[in-house]
Amino acid sequence: MTVSQTVSQTVSQTVSQTVSQTVSPRPPSSSNLVSAQA
Repeated sequence: MTVSQTVSQTVSQTVSQTVSQTVSPRPPSSSNLVSAQA
């Protein structure tokens, strides 16, 4: 695995977690949308 891939995954996970916490009051379907976009 290259460095760029590792960084990309780390950033993806961080953003996903941040968004998940931000929209936590919303239904789980929003999490699926976030996963699809990431």
